Amino acid sequence: MIKTAVLLATYNGENLLENQLDSIRKQTTQSDYVIVRDDKSTDCTVDYLKKYIKQNNLKNWKVYLNERNIGWKLTFRQLMLDALSYDINYVFFSDQDDIWQLDKIEKQLKIVKLNPKIEVLSHDFDIRNTQTKEIRPANDYQFDSKLEEISRYPKRVSYISYRLGFTHMVKRELIECLSKEWNPYKNLAHDRLVTMISDLCGTGYNLNENLARHIVHGNNATGRPVITISSSKAEHLREIKENTEYFEIAIKVLKTRGYALEVEKVKEIRDFYRRRYESGSISLTKRFRQIIKDWKQYPGNSTRIRDIIFALKRK
Repeated sequence: MIKTAVLLATYNGENLLENQLDSIRKQTTQSDYVIVRDDKSTDCTVDYLKKYIKQNNLKNWKVYLNERNIGWKLTFRQLMLDALSYDINYVFFSDQDDIWQLDKIEKQLKIVKLNPKIEVLSHDFDIRNTQTKEIRPANDYQFDSKLEEISRYPKRVSYISYRLGFTHMVKRELIECLSKEWNPYKNLAHDRLVTMISDLCGTGYNLNENLARHIVHGNNATGRPVITISSSKAEHLREIKENTEYFEIAIKVLKTRGYALEVEKVKEIRDFYRRRYESGSISLTKRFRQIIKDWKQYPGNSTRIRDIIFALKRK
């Protein structure tokens, strides 16, 4: 029998949680556990959670508290570690401000039962803007096999997720492998890591059906651009270094799993990111030489243009 846990990260979500909690509680197929971790909220989020759990007699819902504010990325890392102490086979990531279709768990479970090799299963979703009241399909990656029930991730070396993390169902074995290599000093996004590794292992899939709604309200923790044109050169280089860590972890996990060919592919991209970072402290002439030399390694023109712009910046 497959057992599951919902992993919910919260922070100052007192006024956002009700719809999401209701959509989890009312699922047609119940998760065996709901594990909540609060990131040192300064409002009444924790009190609200405890009251909600008590009022609905939710004995399998557990709330854990971070000793200090560590951010949503490391909170999800800790939630994944929390889940390993439970008797579960899969986890569902959950944000505090989205709404699930009531058959989300049921439909994702059905797919992994039929396809047990799947380690990451995302799904489609739509977006509601609370200011404009507009509801639209998410403008995410479009799979070639969109007309099929499920689509396999396209096996590319990238740290970009095909769908937002709250759509992800993840197998325990992948979390176990990842937990051995992801230390708390690496502030990385959980959904990007599991997407990259499952993609390269051929075990990442998308269920081509809308099973949730992402609520955009202006205070979302995810979805904000990390670097803009107004950012400093130091911030630009810091993000490149951080993104290099995705490849470093993927290499270690893939090597442990015996994916030698994929390891070499990731190493090539990791080395490209290292060169991008290291060239940030050299002369402008050498910087442009690096950009031209690695021209074909760039994933697109936007990244090339970004490196050129920041190469021209003094600070």
